Amino acid sequence: MKVCTGCKINKSFSRYHKKKGTCDGLRHACKECTNADNRKRWSSNKAAYNITSKEWAAANKETKKKSCKNWVENNREKYNGYHSKYRQNNPKKVKARMIVKDAIRHGTMTRQQCKIFDCFDIGEAHHEDYRKPLDVEWLCTKHHKQLHKENLV
Repeated sequence: MKVCTGCKINKSFSRYHKKKGTCDGLRHACKECTNADNRKRWSSNKAAYNITSKEWAAANKETKKKSCKNWVENNREKYNGYHSKYRQNNPKKVKARMIVKDAIRHGTMTRQQCKIFDCFDIGEAHHEDYRKPLDVEWLCTKHHKQLHKENLV
């Protein structure tokens, strides 16, 4: 048992994160207090943390990819739950994407270059209207994300 420096409650050792360099090998604050402090620090500096996170991800693409893959493998049920919830909430989007995917597979539609001038990357299908599933604009991943980001703002 150990007294937390944050909430001043006596708690079992399993309620503390490990920390090398302390005499007992545990943090001084319990997991709940540490997590609350981290959330508070993050919410007051969101912009800085987002920039740092994006910079790290850009510099460590392979590590990020492996980390995401490991998370999916270790949290398969949670991952499937997210996707099934998305499919339930967005049936028109899912159906339109499947129609495009089938058309490409059957050869009635081919992937094209990004429609942005001077961009020669292979495009992704962008739907302006999901009720017209084969009416798509071809945009590379970069420009597709950019378009959605601008439309959300």
